[in-house]
Parts: sequence; C-alpha cells; structure tokens
Amino acid sequence: MVSEALRKVGEQQGAEGNGGASGDSRSAAAERRRPRRRPERRGARAALLPQLLAAAVERDPSATAVVEDDRSLTYAELDEASSRLARYLIGLGVGPEDVVALAIARSIQSVLATWAVARPMPPSCPSTRTIPPTGSST
Repeated sequence: MVSEALRKVGEQQGAEGNGGASGDSRSAAAERRRPRRRPERRGARAALLPQLLAAAVERDPSATAVVEDDRSLTYAELDEASSRLARYLIGLGVGPEDVVALAIARSIQSVLATWAVARPMPPSCPSTRTIPPTGSST
C-alpha cells in the first residue's frame, strides 16, 4: 500500500514538471564514497528529522532538497509531498506507535517516505487528522 502511495506521489511530482539539476555523476559518486569526519559536539543536541525539515523550509523553501537523475524537489515540495503521504498513512490507520518499514532503493521516493514516517503525530490522532506542512504557522 505504501509503495502504491509513493508511486502516486511520484507520478504527481513528475506531472508537475519538476526539473532537475544535472552534474558530473562520477564526481558525485566519488564524493559519496569519501569518508567524512564527524565534528565533535560537546553539549549540542541533535535535531530530529521534523525539526531539520522545518528549519530548511523556513530558511529557503525554494532551495533544492533532493535530486535524482533529472528530477528534483525543493524543500517546500518535499514538505508538501511528505505531508500528503503522511495523511495517506494515517488514513490507513498508521499511528504514532506503529512500526513502518521502508524497503525502497535510494531515491526521491525513499526520502519522501522517510520524511512522511518521521512526522510527529499526537497519540490521539484520528485517521482524518490534517497534517499541515512543517513550515506552516498553523
């Protein structure tokens, strides 16, 4: 069911004509393979996924959030699409303590699914609950 929802979201994104950035795939692949050093943080709290998306949407909603081949999503588009998928999951009865397994190859859809599942839901969320986009003030 989730894969069907992801397919629908992907089709909608493709139909909306989202262009993408092209680049040298060899240098991008080399960059992904290069080990990165993690900076030491003393006393800093790690942000949760919903907080990271909210901050990015607030900072620059039109900035590119994710790129795959010739497709890309801005932070605002990622926020809106992941909200749509989260509402779909809630409609299926998925709640705050439910486990949602994601078995999707690395793609725009996998990023969307991760953000949708990571969205906070109150324990009393009815299946008709509306999830506002992370950057909204409501």
